[in-house]
Amino acid sequence: MIMAAMFIPVILWNIENNWASFGFQMRHGFGSSAPKFSLLLFGRSFGAQAGYLSPPIFLVFLAAAFLCVKEAWLKKDRTALIIACFSLPTLILFNFIATFNEILPHWPAMGYLVLAIYAAHLTLKYWEIRWFRNYTIISWTFTIILLIIFPLHLMYKIIPLEKFIPKEQSQKVKYGIPETERIDISNDLFGWNELGEEIRKIMAQYPPKNKPFIFTHKSYLASQIAFAVPEIRVYCLSDKIDAYDLWQRSLRSLTNKSAIFICNDFFYYDPQKYADAFESYSQPNEFSVHRNGKKVRNFFFTECKKFKPSKLDQKYTANLLGPKKNIPEELIKADHAVFKFINSTMHVKILDFYMSVVSFCDSKSFNLGLVSILMISISILWVSDKKRFWTDIALMASVLVTSALIVYFMKNYFERPRPLTVFGDDNVNTFYETVHKNSFPSGHTNAAFAACTVMFMLARKYWYWYIILAFGMGFERMYVGSHFPSDVLIGAIIGFFTAYIMVTLFKKYSRI
Repeated sequence: MIMAAMFIPVILWNIENNWASFGFQMRHGFGSSAPKFSLLLFGRSFGAQAGYLSPPIFLVFLAAAFLCVKEAWLKKDRTALIIACFSLPTLILFNFIATFNEILPHWPAMGYLVLAIYAAHLTLKYWEIRWFRNYTIISWTFTIILLIIFPLHLMYKIIPLEKFIPKEQSQKVKYGIPETERIDISNDLFGWNELGEEIRKIMAQYPPKNKPFIFTHKSYLASQIAFAVPEIRVYCLSDKIDAYDLWQRSLRSLTNKSAIFICNDFFYYDPQKYADAFESYSQPNEFSVHRNGKKVRNFFFTECKKFKPSKLDQKYTANLLGPKKNIPEELIKADHAVFKFINSTMHVKILDFYMSVVSFCDSKSFNLGLVSILMISISILWVSDKKRFWTDIALMASVLVTSALIVYFMKNYFERPRPLTVFGDDNVNTFYETVHKNSFPSGHTNAAFAACTVMFMLARKYWYWYIILAFGMGFERMYVGSHFPSDVLIGAIIGFFTAYIMVTLFKKYSRI
């Protein structure tokens, strides 16, 4: 219930904004294929998060997350459950995104803030353990030192950060900057107020009805400039995935307007890459920011005449969100993308061998997976309670028959084509079983989840085997090219709820 309530504001926000975040991920984040996993991206993100919190404290947060899940699951601790519901979705979501796309370390901050409650609980719970107490004291001492050093460095430059910055970044040479001139790019917090005043002076030179709009190429710069001049709207026309400025869905109101492009020596970009989007481009004007008599930053202003949004490459604007989304169509695209990833990308030899055996049996109308689940279930029921053995078997059979009938009627009602029909026989990896129609929902997955749910409710001792067997069946149906993920998902839901409802009613009203 708590997690369901969390999604209500997300859903309302997306309804209000034309499902922008979902549309963005489907169109730009995922595209027509599944995202490419990158261990390097994940490692960089994870390391940045550790540095954001301070590395030793980050380890305490990891331990707190583990303890929170453990106590919520095993001890049914309501406090742990609430904290897990509010912190883990944020942490899991952003770290999942970090496996295929760059994220900023502060994005999952809300998850860490909520988890801080359990980190404090963990500290108090294990304070009497000597090594943990010493580690905690050292960790917080180190963190406090960092909190003192950071503002001191901003004011007095006590750490020579330029020694840790790659040479090609620390000596970026652009318009009018001699190669020997050192630009202090590490001092990022200064110069924005001066930039704001310079922008206001430039804008004051234009008549009120013909003022140009301000834009840049990077969302970070756009946000900083917007803070410097909050009274002026700043646009971000970026080819990077992080520039989903959703309020920029339409740029038609800027047609034929002049603009001022702003960048600096560190985040430099040539505005002429926007090509025919503007009629002409002036030479950049340099604006330098000094601190204590030393130049710390250069900004560049380029005047761009007569904006033509229709000629702007789509990759540079949030218009890549496209027209209003048809949610069913987008879900089908995502469905196909996940199927292709599992069916085409994840293949390994040992899985191929196992799946080929299962597929061969399926091609002979022998459901090896379900038979295996039933044999294991019968053995467990016999060992667990011989007196109720035949009653439990009859209940299992009733559930399987009921769920199978539901799936049978749904298959014939929807008549959804199988992956082989949708993509063609040459574009789907199959083994022995080749089917072309009545894909929705998955009967194999439905039967597996129905049987495993019955067993979970009757003999919970081996619960982990039921989960492995049920999910294994669903994965197998996609791996061998017989079903789409949505077929498997709905089949699993039907099997689970059919079993849950029937077993619950049986326990409540049966006197057997």
